[in-house]
Amino acid sequence: MMKTTTCQRYLFPLLVLCLLGALGACGGGDEDGEHSSNTAIFVPETEEGQSGGSISVTASAGESAQMTGIGTTGTSQPPTIVSEPETTAVVNQPYLYTVRAEGTPPITYELQTAPEGMTIDGESGDIRWVPKVRDTFQPVAVEAVARNDYGTDTQIWTITVTR
Repeated sequence: MMKTTTCQRYLFPLLVLCLLGALGACGGGDEDGEHSSNTAIFVPETEEGQSGGSISVTASAGESAQMTGIGTTGTSQPPTIVSEPETTAVVNQPYLYTVRAEGTPPITYELQTAPEGMTIDGESGDIRWVPKVRDTFQPVAVEAVARNDYGTDTQIWTITVTR
């Protein structure tokens, strides 16, 4: 799924370049080999969050004309965090939580606010932490962010650490 999104995003500029190269290689110009009348035009026919359109290719000097159409659609969604964090932890016991978000891949994760020693795996969203006695005096604030090419979502929570 990740590769599909990437292909949709870059498909049309790449296709236009390929078609322009093909026009230059197949003639369609004047007797001197000039290709001044070859054209490739991309016409987007999209709504927000979609990729699509048509490509018109014309090789003209009286020899040929060709029309090629192409279209792809797919929604592009910012991440939405759908998991709920554990809000309690015990001193010297591993605290584990996986931030899970839905949206267009790839989604990456990071911690904006976290207690000392807390880590997050940027690809999986796995949070790991072993609370210490110093963390028992007040609730510990955590802020995790899920991000993709279309936006971000933030989850803020506090963890109460007991002995």
